[in-house]
Amino acid sequence: MGCRLYCNVVSTMLNFFMVYVLQIATKEEIANKTPIEIALIPLLLFVSSVIMSSSLDTCYEKIGKRRTFSIGGIFMIITSISLAFIEPETGYLMYPIAVLIGCT
Repeated sequence: MGCRLYCNVVSTMLNFFMVYVLQIATKEEIANKTPIEIALIPLLLFVSSVIMSSSLDTCYEKIGKRRTFSIGGIFMIITSISLAFIEPETGYLMYPIAVLIGCT
């Protein structure tokens, strides 16, 4: 449940992070037209989350609930650290980070 909460909170705040920290677009550009990145990155997060949720029972059977939760926790730590160090020049890394966040 903690991993789902993390995924939901991050997906809510991700658009603000992309606009204000990564500076994907200025406020004027967003007012006129939404950049594709602001829609595509949350979509990647959602799709990977749906795929992971549908395959969760299989993971529980093969490696157990405790190990599955531990792997999700490791993904949470990796993505949190990577979000702390991402710069506007390395904004392209948001795509794999979004997939990893969805997999938590």
